Amino acid sequence: MNRPTYPTKTLAILACALLAMTTAHTSAITITFEEAIPSTQHAHGQIINTQYNSPTYLDLTISADNFRGSGPDIAAVFNSSLSSTADPDLEGPPGRLWAGGNIPTGEILGRMLIIAEHPDTNNDDIVDPSDDEGRSPAGELIFDFGTPIIEFGFDVIDVEPGEKRKAFVASFFLGNSPNAIGTINFEDFETRDGAVFGGDNYANRIAPIRSEDLVDINSNPVAADLEFDRIVITMGGSGAVDNLVFSESPPDGGGIIPLPTGASIGVTGFALLAFISYGRRQQRQTQLIPAN
Repeated sequence: MNRPTYPTKTLAILACALLAMTTAHTSAITITFEEAIPSTQHAHGQIINTQYNSPTYLDLTISADNFRGSGPDIAAVFNSSLSSTADPDLEGPPGRLWAGGNIPTGEILGRMLIIAEHPDTNNDDIVDPSDDEGRSPAGELIFDFGTPIIEFGFDVIDVEPGEKRKAFVASFFLGNSPNAIGTINFEDFETRDGAVFGGDNYANRIAPIRSEDLVDINSNPVAADLEFDRIVITMGGSGAVDNLVFSESPPDGGGIIPLPTGASIGVTGFALLAFISYGRRQQRQTQLIPAN
């Protein structure tokens, strides 16, 4: 009897292609500031700069620009799980509930990032004490990546309501250009993310921001799927950020790798099933042909 013509190798290739379609996406990286780098967790008041400058975190360097003339240009850790700190406005669970925002009031955020109000007086890489800059505007938290990314999200704590919140802005850059690809104002997060900015002890989670969420200098929408490698968060007053979430740009630089739609998966799956059915019919026909 002749060998069946059932095209198993071709079917296997098609099946692998379908699987690849359903799993092609970029994976997100998260920084909670709870990481043990290099071997212990960050101290309350720990100065943050190059601790995340490794391939694991896409070679991220963190810095700060304090707008108060005599203020230190230092990004530092504030542990919100502590009590009786220099800034009770940032204290949260487990000692006290968050006063509001879109984050559950009992969620423990722990360590977060601030623009330090006080310097490191004894040169131990810890500010004394850990307290956020209270000037309005306070300054900038700056995130420089060695590898381009296509989205960036974060938590924000203690943003004042009303006019003050309008001074909080996130700007996105690429390369050495001094001109931002685009910006987004924190007041936009009220609609986009359901954020509630009520001031002291309010905590909000901002979903990853992509280029299509931004506007340019002329308030025109920015094109989708653009990459960036520098994010500057202008703190319009006191406050902190936490839980950075970001995704690497694909190797081909083509922006976001889109997940396939249900329709495209369905069409591909239908084609695969049809091809399998055809192969089986061919196999049966071969088996029915008498041998010479």
